[in-house]
Amino acid sequence: MKKILAFNCDGTLEISGGPIKLNTLRHFQEEGWRVGICGNWQVVKKHFDSLDFYIGPPQNKAENLEREGRGFELKIFVAASLADKEVAIKAGWDFTFAKDFYAPVRRDT
Repeated sequence: MKKILAFNCDGTLEISGGPIKLNTLRHFQEEGWRVGICGNWQVVKKHFDSLDFYIGPPQNKAENLEREGRGFELKIFVAASLADKEVAIKAGWDFTFAKDFYAPVRRDT
């Protein structure tokens, strides 16, 4: 099964005020997921340079999520706002609030 995860940056990733650590993104990549972010590349690139895709301004987030998700059976957008939930629905992705996102933590990272 082809799987893709997109994380909004602000309020989602730990480096930008959210609960999700960057090693979580790496873990999913190692497990075969395509992983990318939406927004605030300036913050993320200082800490993480091996993302599979990036969606940022002035691009239309819903259109670009729809494009990135083509051909994937499982598409999950993780973010902190209701506006991003609407974007995910419009793009045909599943949505999870950052505060509710669970990822297994590897003890060796």
